[in-house]
Amino acid sequence: MGHAGMTLHIPEGLTMNYKEYLKTMIRRRGTLDMPEDGSCYTLRFNESDARLKNAHLVEVQDDFVVIHHDHHGMLKIPLFSLVDPYLRLRMEAQDIQNSADRIVNTEIERG
Repeated sequence: MGHAGMTLHIPEGLTMNYKEYLKTMIRRRGTLDMPEDGSCYTLRFNESDARLKNAHLVEVQDDFVVIHHDHHGMLKIPLFSLVDPYLRLRMEAQDIQNSADRIVNTEIERG
């Protein structure tokens, strides 16, 4: 899930939620970490130190976002290569919950 050399897999329902979340963040300043060694971009809006904030979200489309970075200018980034650490944790928790639900449902069906 969004580690070096991998792309972020977002289940369909969460993709819509993530895009809606991003749309609420348009014009907000955040911190964009550029990818290293094939990793994903990391975008954080919860930095407490304003000096670390180096970008702001400009536009959210179906498959990409446009971010203005203070040093790199306008960047068009594929949605699948953009990671929000908080969202990643929520998605991992949802994956665990889904797995647990499948196990419980299987056990119930077996009776």
